[in-house]
Amino acid sequence: PDALGANNPTLQCMTAYGPSATLAVEIFTPDGQTDGHSYFMGASDTAVENGVSYIVSLACGLNSPSPLSGIGFPNNRYIMDVGYSVAVAGTCGSAGGVSNLQCNQTVGEQTWNLTWDDAGGATSWIVEVDGNVEAILPSTDLAFTTGPQFEYQDVDVLISSWTGPGGTGTLINSAGCTLQTAPANNWPEGASITASGTFQQEIATPYTTTIGQPLDIAVCDPGTGVVQINNDIFLRYTATNDGDVLVSTCNPNTAINGDDTMLAVYTYDAALLDDPNLAIACNDDVNVGANPTNNPACNVFLAEAIFAATTGTEYLIRLGTFNAAGTGALEYTINDCVPATNISGASECTTGDVTLNWTPNPNAASQEILRDGVSLAVIGATETSYIDLGVADGNYLYEVVTDCGGGPNPIGVAISVLTYAGQTDLIFAVEGLLNAGDPGLVDSGALLETALAGAGRTVGLIRGSWLDYPCASDAGVSNVWILAGTVPNDYRISVAEGDELAILGEAGKGVYFEGGDHFGFIHAASLFDSRDGVDDGTYDTGDGDDTFTAMDGADSGQGLDMSANADVPYTQDQADNDWTDQLTVANADTGLSGAGSLWLSDDALVDAAGAPIPPYITAIAGTANVGGNTVVQSWEIGGYGGDQTALALAYAEFIEGGGSTGPIFKRGDANQDGGFNIADEVFLLAALFSGGTPCECDDSCDQNDDGGVNIADAIYGLAALFSGGPAPSDPGPSVCGEDPTADSLTCDTYNGC
Repeated sequence: PDALGANNPTLQCMTAYGPSATLAVEIFTPDGQTDGHSYFMGASDTAVENGVSYIVSLACGLNSPSPLSGIGFPNNRYIMDVGYSVAVAGTCGSAGGVSNLQCNQTVGEQTWNLTWDDAGGATSWIVEVDGNVEAILPSTDLAFTTGPQFEYQDVDVLISSWTGPGGTGTLINSAGCTLQTAPANNWPEGASITASGTFQQEIATPYTTTIGQPLDIAVCDPGTGVVQINNDIFLRYTATNDGDVLVSTCNPNTAINGDDTMLAVYTYDAALLDDPNLAIACNDDVNVGANPTNNPACNVFLAEAIFAATTGTEYLIRLGTFNAAGTGALEYTINDCVPATNISGASECTTGDVTLNWTPNPNAASQEILRDGVSLAVIGATETSYIDLGVADGNYLYEVVTDCGGGPNPIGVAISVLTYAGQTDLIFAVEGLLNAGDPGLVDSGALLETALAGAGRTVGLIRGSWLDYPCASDAGVSNVWILAGTVPNDYRISVAEGDELAILGEAGKGVYFEGGDHFGFIHAASLFDSRDGVDDGTYDTGDGDDTFTAMDGADSGQGLDMSANADVPYTQDQADNDWTDQLTVANADTGLSGAGSLWLSDDALVDAAGAPIPPYITAIAGTANVGGNTVVQSWEIGGYGGDQTALALAYAEFIEGGGSTGPIFKRGDANQDGGFNIADEVFLLAALFSGGTPCECDDSCDQNDDGGVNIADAIYGLAALFSGGPAPSDPGPSVCGEDPTADSLTCDTYNGC
């Protein structure tokens, strides 16, 4: 062009790939010189027609493009109508040539089907894959199938149209697309042939997508109401034996986002494939659904199922994730020598004897019993039980190991042994029992045991169900403490376990129950519902969220008063992913004479936008008509950021029927910082004589416990600190407790516990 608009040449179509592609338009020797002066205009946006001008002049030492403005000259402007596209698919440029390119992976294969239209003018096509010429085709061919591509990889396809035969003549235009190749077994038609063993496959989007049909709950219920398996892969398995076959994603190298998988097994039919009516087994979470295994060694959100196989019959196995965002490494096992099923165990609370029960594999050649990895006995292939006599107190992993002739296949069960010796408080820490024994970030069982012991209680800890511990009904037991944990490390109690809690309560036992999902999500109704103080009509409506990070106490009106405690921090068991149920107080639980809120979310909490979060109830105290009282809460006592010993003592005294007569505090802690030092005396003297902040808990300022707050208390405290005087009266400056002395003083607010 002459830069004067006299010529308007049409540039042939060019295709550029990638978001960083830049169009460079070169105007060679616009001043008519012939010594190689060059100007460039560059633009990286299709809307830009007037770009910065650059100059290259070897004679002047400008060996690389330099902006004209940088050497003191204005930018030259060349008016051009330039068609520019960085699209990776579709047609490009002028009319004619290739158009309407479509790129689709072949179902069940790793090849791709390419189709396009002839817009006219072409004699031949060139097909390139990642820059390599795959085919040169006559213009009468409007389709091409690539060779197999590598799964989980991107490659670029380019089809160009030419005026001459065999890809000769002038380029008319080109069109391209990016191939993102899924594994062939992303479709049931491409199901991988597999056998027994443990295998891995990557679940990665956009490659692995959701292909299969939703399950039909009426045919096979995976257990959570979710019927679509996402990011699915398919396998074909032919049984070599009659008997049970285990399909499991519960493997150490499974690393799916959210740790949530699903599976289904179908009778194989080459025509119907994953027709929902062919499903014979399915599972979402290991302990729910039509085919739960209740494997205690498995993360509760992983999937596992057992189906009855027939020799020579082929099955279609489908594995995937609970949601579309679930990606990562999927390790799965197919085992035709299924370990024993229905394993259970319990310890005898007076002797320490441990009894195991199970259903053996009918194909077993032998069975072995292990305790913490040590062999106890090799027993017959058909045995269904074993007793381990006189086991010492402690927590153990028992395993029943099945061998069908090809190697060991264990199944384990955790057993807690405690020989009852008159303990007043029994803790049943069942959190984590459905999740390979993992209690989460906060082991409330151990922390509560320490707190109760520190409060002078005699306490026993059992990591097992109260149903399996008959000594819970012993006359010496005052209180039972049920720690059900926080999802996904929670324990979902059965109807029978809930009924037993009601029976224990009616028999005079105080009952404490905590559970992060018991009240708000798939609640298991039981007799305990009439004694928990929670409105029965609100179960499954208060599933809660992740906002509970601090709390304020309340006076329940039932003899248990936590109102002196405010802004108490809470350590979440599942950091930034707690689901703390929001409770509603019952007006008419038949087993209670009254109930009231005990703890609420901190009124200082705000949401992500900074808006205040209305306080919601997370703990309720109930006074029983008959038997022991109850405290229930939707958070873990081990995460309580105040004085856990004082809290445990207050709870223990209330639920066993003694009741709490007032707020708890530390005497001498006038400024409520949790300590006792000179700062408290300065605070008290300022409050008395110089207009300082008044005591909000008069009992904590009444250091000599004479029923008044005056200078005598400051003198008493200073003597205790510096001249060997007696410490402030009970509960003292170090331990939170109630005021043992009846007087007219109050404790409206105390934040030191």
